[in-house]
Formats: sequence, structure tokens, C-alpha cells
Amino acid sequence: MNQGKTNAVAGTGATILGSSTVSRYRVTTSTKTFSPKIYRSGFKGNKYTNTFKLGKLGNGLGWGAVVVGFGFDMIAVVEWDRNPDSKNGVHPGKAALNTGMGIYGMLANPPAGVAYSLVDNYYPGGWPAALNYSAGLQERNRAILGPRFNLYKD
Repeated sequence: MNQGKTNAVAGTGATILGSSTVSRYRVTTSTKTFSPKIYRSGFKGNKYTNTFKLGKLGNGLGWGAVVVGFGFDMIAVVEWDRNPDSKNGVHPGKAALNTGMGIYGMLANPPAGVAYSLVDNYYPGGWPAALNYSAGLQERNRAILGPRFNLYKD
């Protein structure tokens, strides 16, 4: 698994954690023993137990994934600058799009950010292949069903 795929999985997990609005999590008790537990009721703790919100943890991990992804992209941009034909290089525009989608996902629409990241990292060929497949599907269906067929029309 390459770094981008690892980061996509981490970002997806962080998004799921970040969507938790009620649950709180305990790691240790007052005796400092490891004692993990999730409180779905929103229990805030007492003098024996300290808890924290899973949503805050997920949000922090999500921003961390955006920063790590930015770092990976900057390394790949340097590689692209040295050799534009390198399979490890990333065009600066693509790096900006990746970072923009990460920020958009964190601030406005987490499912869109997750979907973008997963297609980009796990669909064979990424977004270009996914979009080309969609266009090819339209043409293949037109060849079978006639020139007036439109896959995206009611």
C-alpha cells in the first residue's frame, strides 16, 4: 500500500470518527490503568474517569491526514519538476486539487472529501480512468440502444 492509499484510509477513518457527536471515550481511569471504553450516552466523566469526545479526535486526525497528504504531494511535485514523466510525480495543479478537496472535506462536506480521496487512490487509474469509463459506457449503450439514448436523462 503506498502512502496515498494509507493516508486515504486514515482520512476516511478520521471522518467517520469526526462524525461522532455524542460518544465520549475513556482511555485510563484514576489509577492510570489502561481501560478503554466508549460512553454512547455522552457521560463526561468524574473524579475517577476522564473522557474526551470522539468527534474532536476524529477532527484532529482528519486535519492531520490533510497535512500529511499535502506533504506527500509536495514531495511528488518536486519529483514531477525533476522529471515530468515520472510515475511518482504529481502536477502542481493536481496537488492543489488534492489539498483543496481535503480542506473542503474537512470544512464543508466530509462525504465528498472521502469519495474524492477513495476514487483517486483506489479506482484503477484514478479520476481520469473513472471519467473515461463513464464516457465509454455512454457510447457503448448508444451503439446498442440507438443514437438518442442518454444515460443521464430521465
